[in-house]
Amino acid sequence: MSRIFEVPTKPWDDYKLYNHTTITINPGVTVLTGCNGTGKSTLMRLMKEQLEREEIPVYLYDNLHDGGGHSMQMFLNNGQIAELATMACSSEGEKINQNIGQTTVRLGGFVRKNSNHDELWIMFDAIDSGYSIDNIVELKRDLLQTILKDCASRNQTVYIIISANSYEMVAGESCLDVWSGDYISFDNYDEYKKYIIKTRTRKDKRYV
Repeated sequence: MSRIFEVPTKPWDDYKLYNHTTITINPGVTVLTGCNGTGKSTLMRLMKEQLEREEIPVYLYDNLHDGGGHSMQMFLNNGQIAELATMACSSEGEKINQNIGQTTVRLGGFVRKNSNHDELWIMFDAIDSGYSIDNIVELKRDLLQTILKDCASRNQTVYIIISANSYEMVAGESCLDVWSGDYISFDNYDEYKKYIIKTRTRKDKRYV
């Protein structure tokens, strides 16, 4: 079942961020697209607020707050010195993998806790930030597909919303242009590159 969200065109009353007043989200994976600063994260939070008002279970991973620094602080607070030391000595990619591992554990708890609900929402904000191509491919194959199959086995409708910048994340997925509210797809990297540059040009006009 598709779900419709109301969207304010000017969330902050200073400039027009969206060229639509509603968006329709379909079950499965939806990737929010546009260059940095076009309102992907804001749109995700607007959706989350509406879902919470309707008491629908929603899980949000925010790379800014749940990323490396957050995980290291969590290990420190919990006295997990070995884990803290491992992360401190890890490369950026390894730190991201550890963060995703921790997130997967929390996400599993969220899914189990809400197994009696017909509808689940899972949101990943900038989860591909700093991630390598091979890791993104594995993330889509292993984590996202596992979530979809697990929920399908329980006849749960799951919506996975991702804000992304990398072509590897949008490739082959159902993408939503945050400005127009339309679903789009990309056949190749050059097509996606032109789209991102176009959204950047539109964004820059705000400040002229």
